[in-house]
Amino acid sequence: MYIVIGANGFLGSYVVKSLVRNTDEEIIATYHGNKESLYSPRVNWVKLDVTDTESIKSLERLVENTAECKVFYFAACHNLDLVKCEPNFAKNINITALKNFLDVFSEAQCLYFSSTDCVYGENTKEIQSFKETDPTCPISEYGRQKLEAEGIVKSYGFNVVRLPFMTGASLLEHKKHFHDNIVEKTREDQDFTLADGLWRSALDYESVADILVKLSFMKNVPQTLNLCGDESLSKYDVGVIIADKHNLPMEHIIKTPEAEIMKLFYEKRTSSTAMDNSLLKSVLGVDEIKIKI
Repeated sequence: MYIVIGANGFLGSYVVKSLVRNTDEEIIATYHGNKESLYSPRVNWVKLDVTDTESIKSLERLVENTAECKVFYFAACHNLDLVKCEPNFAKNINITALKNFLDVFSEAQCLYFSSTDCVYGENTKEIQSFKETDPTCPISEYGRQKLEAEGIVKSYGFNVVRLPFMTGASLLEHKKHFHDNIVEKTREDQDFTLADGLWRSALDYESVADILVKLSFMKNVPQTLNLCGDESLSKYDVGVIIADKHNLPMEHIIKTPEAEIMKLFYEKRTSSTAMDNSLLKSVLGVDEIKIKI
């Protein structure tokens, strides 16, 4: 049995789709807020509030034997500006709720926790792309909370994947993604402004989801993995890839200096957080991991 915590998010929905396609197992997909009705009769959508211990125990009773479960945990407060402004609210979700969940599901077969490249901090001339063994020095409250959460997950013997900026068409009925907004606006001859900077080892949701499912089949996976693409891309670069894929007019993809975009944020952002994915490629036995739109 698989449990996807936060299945009504962008990545969670793609993981559910990948599980339906690549496994024959029962899937419990949890949601908080809007319920989705995607994919398959094998998917059992269950309402879950990770901040409520009784809700977690109700989920435990539903699965009967937690030792038979494989878990993907995506629940988080991940808006950097919100975490900065409401750190205690965010910490209740990102750390306290996570710890409570792990206490109940400590015997799971495996658990993959979605972390972030924000735990590393800013790239330097000495570190062109971060490896899993490099020091972590997050500059945002979100990065610090995620780093603390990683330590908790690993103390239970489970796995952490550090994710970059991700993109892809939304599978959700209730929410559009960056990708969808670019396609819709440019098709209507509207301009879409994107940062020429804020470099990340970007990857698409489908590739991330498929890799996560593959990892769940494996034994002896390293506890910490950078799950990302080979290339360091700006949001402008990603926008160009999306426009090219959909044959959209490139003149509506407007490049904006990073400094101008930075003024829109309350919390600090790193200019570059490229990650090295050599370890992941070794685990998967592949030579390259490219973003697909």
